[in-house]
Amino acid sequence: YHLPMVAEWVRSGSIWPAEAIRLIARAYPGSKESAVTALSIPLRNEHLALWAPVEFGLLAAVTFCLARQFGTRKPLALAAMAYVLTAPVVANSFVDQGDTDVPLAIATCASVLFLAMLIRKPGWRPALLAGLALGATAAVKFSGLIYVGIVIAVQKRMKLLPATIIGVVLMAISAPWLAPYNPVEQSLLRRFSDPNPLN
Repeated sequence: YHLPMVAEWVRSGSIWPAEAIRLIARAYPGSKESAVTALSIPLRNEHLALWAPVEFGLLAAVTFCLARQFGTRKPLALAAMAYVLTAPVVANSFVDQGDTDVPLAIATCASVLFLAMLIRKPGWRPALLAGLALGATAAVKFSGLIYVGIVIAVQKRMKLLPATIIGVVLMAISAPWLAPYNPVEQSLLRRFSDPNPLN
């Protein structure tokens, strides 16, 4: 959806008429924006809502665990982790609070990790974790549902109980973020908004 916005800017001098804007707005705000809202409004400063160090640690952990889950030796798993952490988008997340690419990568990798664990050792715990991770993937941003579809499509057939757990948890986590008017964000704004913003 980025290219249509560039084309619209060249054509009209504004991205507002672009169809992509209306599509993105359907899934905005995502879970990251709402989390930043929940921290920023009470603290009265977006820059105090520091997500980047948390995201950095989670991305490191999920990359290492994913590599180990697929049989990679520890030194190579550490090298893979270091390689991922040096991606420019990771450094950019320290200066751009609104960036959703890193949380999307974390949630998608966690989805693959927990589904792989579920396939190796079936049970309700990995199914619950997989559902939470897939729900987080769908909740992060507009394109999250695409990643959910890809992750699920590449998995082998699952038994009914784990598939049901995954489906129920996935929908429970992602539904508020996919609603036209995000009820979570609305409640955060009602709870934390200052009635006297100039004071």
